[in-house]
Amino acid sequence: MISFRRAGDGENVLLLHGLFGMGANLKSISRALSSYFSVYSVDLPDHGDSSWLSKRDLCIYAERLIAWLDENNLHICHLIGHSLGGKIAMQMALIDPARFCSLIIVDIAPVSYPNSHQNVFDAMQELSETKCISRRGANKILEEHLDEVELIQFLSMSLRSNEEGIYSWILNYEGLRRDYPLLCLAPDSKGTQYHGPSLFVRGQRSSFISKNNELSVRKLFPKSEISTVAGAGHWVHFDEPDRFNAIVLKFLFEISDMM
Repeated sequence: MISFRRAGDGENVLLLHGLFGMGANLKSISRALSSYFSVYSVDLPDHGDSSWLSKRDLCIYAERLIAWLDENNLHICHLIGHSLGGKIAMQMALIDPARFCSLIIVDIAPVSYPNSHQNVFDAMQELSETKCISRRGANKILEEHLDEVELIQFLSMSLRSNEEGIYSWILNYEGLRRDYPLLCLAPDSKGTQYHGPSLFVRGQRSSFISKNNELSVRKLFPKSEISTVAGAGHWVHFDEPDRFNAIVLKFLFEISDMM
């Protein structure tokens, strides 16, 4: 089961959030788009209120989401993904290019990345084993492992208390930790390219789309352009929402005029 929220009317836009997140993380761009488009904000498998899978990699996630599009008769849509959601979006466009009329990738490139979330998984495991009965106690455990206030707040959105008042993760952190190395890999192109219009948006303070990555971007997405948002880090849509929303809307309006 894929949990999602729909807003607005018009051409279909699918929003994919990043690792440890949920569809609500992209509510700013969803609000901006919903005045002109039908916006579908999904919780990725193993995240939010969506079902957990027995195994996971970029292709498995991409194929599950394409199947969900079929189930909901969404045969043509624009595709927007941030971070892990961006990798999955790239994989979807490479698997089924005719379905997607445009692609917007936020601060991620089609390359392999090193393991950079070990401390997050450690914090999640300790919190799960401690069986906290207060959100303050849960946040205290996270603070022992993580020093970014924004990251702690972001992760806390995936905590829920059960009938006994014990806080636990609604995301499948154990499955994500086990298969995390597969999620760090580059999308599998199988020799294909996506020839539709593509926009890669990167944060000026982020290193996820470096100059060295640009060749990889254009190799798989030959009609791509790269836009840099001044002052933004990896969470471009959160750091500079107005600038980000304006860039996305301008791109989509131009694509819609061409259709």
